[in-house]
Amino acid sequence: MDYSIEVEEINSLKRLNKYYENEKYRINYYVSLQAAKNKKKLKKANHEEKTKINERNIQAELKKVKQLETLEKTYKENSHRIEKLAKQALQKVETKAEKQNRINKIKALKKSRKELIKEQKVQLSNYSESDFEYILIKNNISNIKFNVNTKIENLMQNITFKKTEKIIISIIKLLKTIHYFFFSIWKKIKMKHPGVAQFLVFFMISNGVTLLQLALMPMFKSIFNETNMININLLWGRIGNNFDGTPYYMFNYPKGPIIDGTGGGLAYFMAVQVTLAIAQIINFFTQRKITFKSDSNAWVAAVWYFAAYIAITLIAAAAQGFYKAPIYNLFMNTFNMGSGGELIADFITMIINSAISFWVFFPIFKVIFKQKNENK
Repeated sequence: MDYSIEVEEINSLKRLNKYYENEKYRINYYVSLQAAKNKKKLKKANHEEKTKINERNIQAELKKVKQLETLEKTYKENSHRIEKLAKQALQKVETKAEKQNRINKIKALKKSRKELIKEQKVQLSNYSESDFEYILIKNNISNIKFNVNTKIENLMQNITFKKTEKIIISIIKLLKTIHYFFFSIWKKIKMKHPGVAQFLVFFMISNGVTLLQLALMPMFKSIFNETNMININLLWGRIGNNFDGTPYYMFNYPKGPIIDGTGGGLAYFMAVQVTLAIAQIINFFTQRKITFKSDSNAWVAAVWYFAAYIAITLIAAAAQGFYKAPIYNLFMNTFNMGSGGELIADFITMIINSAISFWVFFPIFKVIFKQKNENK
């Protein structure tokens, strides 16, 4: 049961009817125009000429009536056929074999679409966004998507689905509509303000990485707290004294659980660093490929990225001495929230670290994530 044939016939008949509508309008307009011209001629004409003009008007009107009658008849037949085909299609229920056949066709179309787009993207990598060839290939990709998607939609039309299938298809259609709406807005922003678009992508990916850190931090903290690391002091990088005269360390993690008023020891430090390391590795690859679309040497970029990461870690660690203890004290003791306050304080300190990284990393990425075409 090939539903696409029925859909194509319905679409073809609709196009014909549209043509007939335009033709009826054209005939009416042409005859009316001719009648108006003849009316002007009648004022100046003698009796014999008036008779000839009136005869021509009558013949033109009769011809118009015949043409309109033929068009109307064909139009009604087509409309009836469209209605009949639509009803037949709605009444049909697929067998398992027919459904599988349709699914296979859709899968084959999706596969071909993926391969064609992949080929075009390989060619796209040879040009910059300002090149005419780049725009041409982009248009080719859009045309491939449109043509294949139309074929897929034809395979999906006028088929009786189960209730759950209908709900899923409706949700997918809604999501596609939302996607196309925001994508069109995004495309305009990207074309008119490429720098703003790049920053927004960086911002969104950075926020995603921050959420990952917020999820990982409590997990690694609980793992390392079960080890002996919690009883090991980490006091390193003295850079002067606190206001009360006690030494100020860049990495200030006295041994013992934070809930007891200490610094969490080496366990807290390891939880933070492992979380940051995982997040920054993911951040490196996603920002390089998606935000900055860099095609420069990955190893060179990685070395610079690692150097920047070490520098930011030291800056963040030095700054943490000012806010870490007051934040934990506020939520755990002042608000008397105990372990719940500790978790909130974990989140806040991680967000502050991420904010520092966010503003420092963007200009650094602009330098290390280059495109070969930019360097030429």
